[in-house]
Amino acid sequence: MHRYLRKDYNNLLTLDFICHGVPSPGVWRCYLQEEVYPSAQRAAKKIQSPSSLSTMPLLESIAFRDKKMAGWEKFSFVVRLKSAFKVGKNSVLLSDIHYENPYMRGFLADIYLRPSCYHCKAKSGSGHSDITVADFWGVRQIMPDFYDDKGVGLVLISTEKGKAIFDTLPIEVRKTSFKEAISFNPAYTKSALPHRKRAAFYKEFNEGIPVAIIVEKVLCVPKHVRYIQRVKGVLKHILSGVLDFFSFSRTV
Repeated sequence: MHRYLRKDYNNLLTLDFICHGVPSPGVWRCYLQEEVYPSAQRAAKKIQSPSSLSTMPLLESIAFRDKKMAGWEKFSFVVRLKSAFKVGKNSVLLSDIHYENPYMRGFLADIYLRPSCYHCKAKSGSGHSDITVADFWGVRQIMPDFYDDKGVGLVLISTEKGKAIFDTLPIEVRKTSFKEAISFNPAYTKSALPHRKRAAFYKEFNEGIPVAIIVEKVLCVPKHVRYIQRVKGVLKHILSGVLDFFSFSRTV
């Protein structure tokens, strides 16, 4: 935007986001066709909706990080129908905690981000925006008294114009250092790494295998690996207890 305009404007406020990555539009369209639309069609039949209605008008919204159900740490993938067909809580067509929904699991595992996301050039403030917005990962550790299970936003202000606008907003604010702000947010400086089985996913995806089935196969952890991970967890817990014991002994 700055390069295109070639000069600053008083009424222009630029804003960017610290982004994990953008999933493939093609994978998303397939997931809609395979999982979401059929569920909406079944719901339409139950409420005797005219068969001439297409699926899309039935859908009110799709939330990838819904916090109303279980809070921020267990954000959910939620699909809602229009209230004309269902009312109140019954308007929820699908609701999965993120680690239980196949599409969200694949996205968060970096299987099908867009190729450019693995080599993102908009890192470390290189966008030169007035304000940068992000999730405040690590807020529970940095300022636990400010933690909220509905989520806490992180705002990085880079210019006087950005500060002037931000200071007018009627929101609760707590200042922190830049170092603390990005200490739990590696996406500020680093691009996502492609999943090691990304190529295997797309091979089967291009063969027409449903997204949910491929994700389950790609992310399935073999039994022997799960056993090794469990043993490592137990050993780590034991070692932590031993270190705490010797630390306590020295203080006494």
